[in-house]
Amino acid sequence: MKNKEKKSQKDFDLLTEANEAKKEHSETQDHYHDKKHYDAKGNIDYITREDFRIRNHFKYTRRNLILKISLTALFLALSVAAAAIDMALEIIAIPIGQLRLSTRFIDVVVIFLALPVVGPLFGMLIAFVEPWIHLMIDPNHLPLQILVDAITNTIIVLTTWFVFYIAFKNSPIHKDPNKKIDLYKRTIPLIIMFFVSTIIATLLFVFALFIQEKNMVIHTDHDHDHIQWENLNWTIIGVVLGMNFLRFAIAYTTFFFIEVRMRPINHRYR
Repeated sequence: MKNKEKKSQKDFDLLTEANEAKKEHSETQDHYHDKKHYDAKGNIDYITREDFRIRNHFKYTRRNLILKISLTALFLALSVAAAAIDMALEIIAIPIGQLRLSTRFIDVVVIFLALPVVGPLFGMLIAFVEPWIHLMIDPNHLPLQILVDAITNTIIVLTTWFVFYIAFKNSPIHKDPNKKIDLYKRTIPLIIMFFVSTIIATLLFVFALFIQEKNMVIHTDHDHDHIQWENLNWTIIGVVLGMNFLRFAIAYTTFFFIEVRMRPINHRYR
């Protein structure tokens, strides 16, 4: 009788322990693995669903914050070099109204290089400040155009981060062990954002053109050979769209190859 009671108690204890373990595992369920895995130091290295919540992308440890501030300064310094290179490329810039449809590519590449490692907050800071750095080096731009470029960059960085990391649940520190799933999760959001970013940049450029044309002083005897708002047609919009198409094709291709290589750095300094 006593043996049966002991056995029943033992079974009950085992069942309770199993339920607690199951509950613990479900609360800290790894996003990529069904079992515990360990980092290089032997510590349990879970990725929980909490890691994909928006608020966690804006939480910083002291070590992590120092890294991101340092890298933000580095990328802003790279923006100076990018502006110098883009100045040479702007020789073939297309004047539309008082704005210039530039052939700047390097600035966008620098911004997208920064996003995977500095995160959304500092990424948006770089995106907004970079055009003003370009203006200081190359003053042959209207402040309106630089402002629109800064707003455009900031919106695109924010939406790219949200779609890539939040909507498609890409981890900034780990690669999905399933190669097909990993490729899908990294490719599809970038294809989506490639088209979205192209459209956003084109619409905001056209909006800037509308604003400056409505506020510019029109001379009665000549128009400086600028394209006026009323003469804006689908051909011009197509040129703007095509230029942005090329810019973001280069930018997102760079992001695709660089982002996955930034994850070990993010993991080390998280």
